[in-house]
Amino acid sequence: MVFTCNTFGKGRAYYLGLPSGCGLMDDILDILVEELSLTEGPDVPEGVMARQIDDDHALYLNMTDKSQEISVGRNAKGLISGKEFRKIMVLPPFEAEFIENL
Repeated sequence: MVFTCNTFGKGRAYYLGLPSGCGLMDDILDILVEELSLTEGPDVPEGVMARQIDDDHALYLNMTDKSQEISVGRNAKGLISGKEFRKIMVLPPFEAEFIENL
């Protein structure tokens, strides 16, 4: 594992090198979310990463080898897949989706 933090302008840049699928990433991200007072993203199953972009857009990435059922809260449209979701999205293995709430 390699971890470093550098000051850049008014902020900081964190660099982290880990083996793919390493569970340590979740622990480190939890520490950084707290330390930097970041807002956590949407609630997702283990192995899925999510980022709330704004009130109407979110990005999801399934890093597992199984389809994952994710509650998106409202009806939404997948801007990558073109699919419409009725409060629930099934994200295939190793796939990403960028959704827009309808």
